[in-house]
Amino acid sequence: MSKTEQNRDNILNNLMAKIKDFPTLPTIYTKLVDVMNNPYCTIDDIANVIATDQSSAIKILKISNSAIYGHTKRIKSVSEAVFIIGTREIKAIVLTLAIMKLFEGAKKNENFDPLEFWEFSFAVGSISRNLAINLKLPNPEDLFVAGIIHGIGKLFLIIGIPDLYSNIISASKLKKMDLREVEKLVIGITHSVIAQLLAEKWNLPMDFGILFENLYSGLNRGNFHNYASVVHIGLVSASMLKIGNSCTEIIPALNKDLLAQVDIDPKFFSKNIELIKKEVIEMRMLLSV
Repeated sequence: MSKTEQNRDNILNNLMAKIKDFPTLPTIYTKLVDVMNNPYCTIDDIANVIATDQSSAIKILKISNSAIYGHTKRIKSVSEAVFIIGTREIKAIVLTLAIMKLFEGAKKNENFDPLEFWEFSFAVGSISRNLAINLKLPNPEDLFVAGIIHGIGKLFLIIGIPDLYSNIISASKLKKMDLREVEKLVIGITHSVIAQLLAEKWNLPMDFGILFENLYSGLNRGNFHNYASVVHIGLVSASMLKIGNSCTEIIPALNKDLLAQVDIDPKFFSKNIELIKKEVIEMRMLLSV
């Protein structure tokens, strides 16, 4: 085994240990899932769980009253938020907040800016949600979350090996190589695989694992998949629109085989671009990113 291969194996083993030791999802989310799995749970039961985390409760109220949802009546309590915007929406918001909290340790460096990274992630989430609505897919709020958290593998590497990953990003830009190719060469694993491992660790629904595995193709075993397909289009679109920064200057290729399976309104982007930009600004303000 060459010295390069030995170094890569050591880095990979170190990363696997870091994944094992990485925190689980905050208690508020796991408690919320437990409560919502009870067929007899009430709105107050859900609100009481959320109330145990004041920061999350405040942000949920802010998000519920934002222009993103467009309710004319002001929502004054978490119970009202659960009732008006729905339990699935609340669960989606709590999951988003929980995951964002785990990656607060991602620090700015010459090749990474957390503000720009989250802006890009919000753009992917906004495009994914609005596209899901356009395609009349069920539960567009889930696609909103999926879009926002699609880049958790990169965030993990930024926290776990900050200096080395900064160099990987730099090399990708300098050599105009796909970021995943450089990751594979240097550390023996890609951010997509790390995202899959985190999804397994956190017991996220299977659709999230399929998303992380097929994000760059948009197809699951050759077929349309709500999460993978829609977020793939969101990822490519946000990259082309240059909203925020995803740690790479290379725009992912849009899978043309996917387009043959999706009936997108040709005017979708011209109709929604201003809304998407407004939602990104709104999310950044609401979540204090």
